[in-house]
Amino acid sequence: MRFKFWLQPGSEECYHESLDNGTSLYFMYEILNAHDHDSTIVAYFRNAINGSIISVSTTPQRGHLEIIANDTTVIDICMTHAKTDTYVKYMSVFFHVYHIGKILE
Repeated sequence: MRFKFWLQPGSEECYHESLDNGTSLYFMYEILNAHDHDSTIVAYFRNAINGSIISVSTTPQRGHLEIIANDTTVIDICMTHAKTDTYVKYMSVFFHVYHIGKILE
């Protein structure tokens, strides 16, 4: 799945994804209207059930996260501003969910 959206200052944007045991989730993001090389967001995976942070990316302008679920769960895929910004960020995101075991069958 690929889409674009505007990340408003001071906001957090999250998407929920159900994962079965052994399922992989790959997530990639890019700030399309970065004002400078320091333009950064925080992207992270969070366990939607207990709220614990699973993985974090703070790479300037673009980055990615990847996880293999070790149990059936729901993951929040979230993005927020890394620091106080006064401008809206235009984001391009891509994520892919796959299960290697099922692909190989």
